[in-house]
Amino acid sequence: MKNKFLLLTFVIVTSLNAQSPLENYKSYRWEENPKLTKTDSDTSNNSVVIFVKNFYEYVYENDVLTEYKITHKRLKLITHVGIESNNKVYIPLYNDDKTAFEKARVIKNDGTIKELKKDEIKEAFDQESETKYHYFAFEGIEEGCEIEYMYCIKQQPSLKGSINIIQSGIPILYSESKYITPTNLGFKFKSYNGCPEAILDTNEKANNVWVIKKENIPRLKDEEGAALKANLMKYAVKLNFNSATGKKDIYSYGPIASSIYDRIYNELESKDLKSIKSLIKDVKLDANSEEAKIRLIENYLKTNFIYHESLEPDKSLISKVVANKAYNEFGAVKLFANLFKALDIETEIVITSDRFDTKFDMDFECYSFLDKYLLYFPKIKKYLSPNDNFTRLGFPDNSNINNYGLFIKTVSMGDYSTGLGKIKFIKGAKYDESMDILRIKVDINTDFNDTKLDISREMAGYTAANYQPYFSFIKEEDKLKDFSESIIKSIDKEGTIVELTFENNEGNFLGQKPLITKAKLKSDYFFEKAGTKFLFKAGMLIGPQMELYKKEERKLPLEFPYNHGYIRNIVFNIPTGYKVSNLDQLKLIENYIRKNNDSTMSFVSDYKLENNIVTISILEYYKEYEYAVSEFEDYRRVANASANFNKVVLVFEKKTEGQ
Repeated sequence: MKNKFLLLTFVIVTSLNAQSPLENYKSYRWEENPKLTKTDSDTSNNSVVIFVKNFYEYVYENDVLTEYKITHKRLKLITHVGIESNNKVYIPLYNDDKTAFEKARVIKNDGTIKELKKDEIKEAFDQESETKYHYFAFEGIEEGCEIEYMYCIKQQPSLKGSINIIQSGIPILYSESKYITPTNLGFKFKSYNGCPEAILDTNEKANNVWVIKKENIPRLKDEEGAALKANLMKYAVKLNFNSATGKKDIYSYGPIASSIYDRIYNELESKDLKSIKSLIKDVKLDANSEEAKIRLIENYLKTNFIYHESLEPDKSLISKVVANKAYNEFGAVKLFANLFKALDIETEIVITSDRFDTKFDMDFECYSFLDKYLLYFPKIKKYLSPNDNFTRLGFPDNSNINNYGLFIKTVSMGDYSTGLGKIKFIKGAKYDESMDILRIKVDINTDFNDTKLDISREMAGYTAANYQPYFSFIKEEDKLKDFSESIIKSIDKEGTIVELTFENNEGNFLGQKPLITKAKLKSDYFFEKAGTKFLFKAGMLIGPQMELYKKEERKLPLEFPYNHGYIRNIVFNIPTGYKVSNLDQLKLIENYIRKNNDSTMSFVSDYKLENNIVTISILEYYKEYEYAVSEFEDYRRVANASANFNKVVLVFEKKTEGQ
């Protein structure tokens, strides 16, 4: 689990009697005389995994449970790209991990085998992640050959829950995961996305053995708007019981909820409390409503404090956080939560997962799901991301919304308070809270040159989140200029901005007021002459839209970062003596209505003509965060309507006599 501070409780798993290590990991061998594997000659795959085996063996050594993990993998390298991607293998070693053995070899096309020598396996250290690792590089490999490696790591057992992925972007002919434990220990598994369920081998009597096997796992390719990693075949596993101690359901959310609560609220020193009081004075809470106070605190911390996830654990101490104006993830949660507690603002701690990596499973309690923090305020029903300085109340990190999570609520018994955990759904903002509203007035001259555009653009909620908070952090003038102009230049990147002004261009306005950009733009892009006629690329005024092509059958559901909508209002004049012959091309309608008669996706464009003034109105929206594979064609149809609107070219031609 990424957040090491979640590993708060450790259930001691001792046997009734000390045992000697089992022999499985010691006796594991690879085939002495391997042969090249025959596979399809399909070169669309750069490489193929012949097999991958992961064995997890738990043994008691001096009454201490130890885990030995064996990884054994063989790949056929089909193309040069496959060689480049797999010519090095890295073995990460965390904390006190040690390798019991590590071997690698190449099976060449002529059948010869070259095994790497021990001195060819190197050791290195990654300063950024502070991780030690071993690595080896294969030399002399060529297209069609196979590489094989295996290693065994001795490490502290992973018992609280882990999520293991068995699928990737490479086809896998055979995958096997095996868990071997003493008979007093029982594991619990759950599989996802077509991964087979774990099967207990009832023929094994000396120990418990669970196996997950799968043949012919296809590669899963990324698709437009999909959460690839979340859709890979995977399984979750955790220690469930220890018959030697009589403990069952060992790693449930109850103990972790109270433990996290204690670390946040109950482990404060007097200097921490003084720092909190001092900070509240600095914020200057000149507001009455609870929401206003929350916003003042959030904006103060996120503009004056630095977040860095790799800060040392002691940087989660409130006194040090305040003194250094810097916090790591847990330090941010702890500081925010205690400030709100000091102000009697009801707050719930929420721990969830990144939905684009792994959806939180409300039915399987696994500590690996407890990866990301939010704060929830029940009275106003809004969320806050403490550790993301570029988000604001009501619009937290969008990877953590539209997901389930563990909500930790304060319960008090006399003078003692603790946390009670409950799994609930994290509801995101509504689509109409993240609107992008574009208003353009086009002044067309009689010679159709130097077209002038008067532009107003309003972005709210998540649509503004890519811009609004960043204005305060970009200090270099040239970069700020480029960043600012990009908001308008999406309409015409070659246009000349004559005037540019902003309203609400600070992070504290995110979620409260829209970012308003006003500009005057000169452009030669939108008109072309064709004989006596002039072609007006009116459809491009909404900015270039991506067209979705149907290349292959869709495999993955849609997963939007946020639901959203667009309003476009375009006004242009028809110069005296001219007419537009094809205005009806501006009318487009594409809707998707679910069975409950709710229009959940839509693109509608229309126009009206009055006194030689044309007004185009467009409404486009996507109300949901997710759409099933079966709905993708409807999404493609609606989304492509905007690309089709891009193609609208209006024809200006001179009026004939009598018109």
